[in-house]
Amino acid sequence: MSGSNAGRGEGRFRMGRMPNPKLAAGRPSPAKGEWGRLQGDLSMNIRRLAIRVPAAVLLAALICSASLLAAEPAWPPPPYPEAEKQKIWEVAPEKAAAAPRKARKVLVFWRTPGFKHTVIPCTNAAIEVLGQKTKAWETVLSDDPAMFEADKLAEFDAVIMNSTCGKNVKVDGKELVREIFIAPEIEKMTPDEQKALLEKDARWKRNFEAFVRSGKGLVGFHGATGAFFSWPPYGEMLGALFKTHPKPQQATIRLDDPAHPLLSAFGGRNFEMKEEVYVVDKPYSRETLRVLLTLGNTEMMDKTPRPDRDYALAWIKTYGEGRVFYCAFSHFDENFRNPALLKFYLDGIQYALGDLDVDATPSARKAK
Repeated sequence: MSGSNAGRGEGRFRMGRMPNPKLAAGRPSPAKGEWGRLQGDLSMNIRRLAIRVPAAVLLAALICSASLLAAEPAWPPPPYPEAEKQKIWEVAPEKAAAAPRKARKVLVFWRTPGFKHTVIPCTNAAIEVLGQKTKAWETVLSDDPAMFEADKLAEFDAVIMNSTCGKNVKVDGKELVREIFIAPEIEKMTPDEQKALLEKDARWKRNFEAFVRSGKGLVGFHGATGAFFSWPPYGEMLGALFKTHPKPQQATIRLDDPAHPLLSAFGGRNFEMKEEVYVVDKPYSRETLRVLLTLGNTEMMDKTPRPDRDYALAWIKTYGEGRVFYCAFSHFDENFRNPALLKFYLDGIQYALGDLDVDATPSARKAK
């Protein structure tokens, strides 16, 4: 049950070979940039402390520093364990809600220069499993921006953005917010190299927008709303951008439109789950989105409220001739072993692919 990894190891953005998961389990994160400086500072301070403080205090310092260093996950992550992938397979739907109209192929893009969600390998595995088990699509995994060249995008029916959290970079004194394709490499380049990369970045973005507008699909999982803040078409395509979130906790998920076909997995009932629930920002609007799931226990958002108290967690929309599905779940691996959620993801991706026809009339218009 392994998918293709086309695009890895190509061009400037090569992420390197995946480490052996057995070896990677106890290996510290690579020391790079600020992270490397932090490691060096901690080591120097601990050596100084060894001269001046009792052993018990030194031990406490070592424990604290080890915890801090462990907070940064090894990246790129090791392959998702086959035993865990099998658990997803066992509870995944046996068949898709709709027969594919043709052989489908999806690009799962998981490049994340910013915050690195440790759930990314699990999400990749779940998408592979859903496609393979139901024969609804073929999955290609990549973190290489060169996959957004027009000839490569043409191979796919949908792009799935898997928690693609961007990173701010400064170019010619201008800050670009939550960039994906060019961060963080561009800040280390010469002016000529920066110019060449910015030209590629502009081309990749044009290709991406044209891909969706022309009738292809776009799917976003969890941190996908945390990308491309300085490129307005991305937010317009996806439907919203990330603003903030409270700490992970038990959330009541409300079916905004219980009779909608994409919510059939839940049997018309609200449900609860532990989740890192997102608050989204502009361009979010029920005038453009068909909202599917919202937060029920909105009191968890009291410290970071939206003025309208509208906390959408999943939706569909159209963009030009294309179809878009976004779901804010999940921050945790275990939620990808929930049969109802897996069916929901399967149905949503099939909508984006154009195989499952459902009503995408925006919620505000539907209510009139």
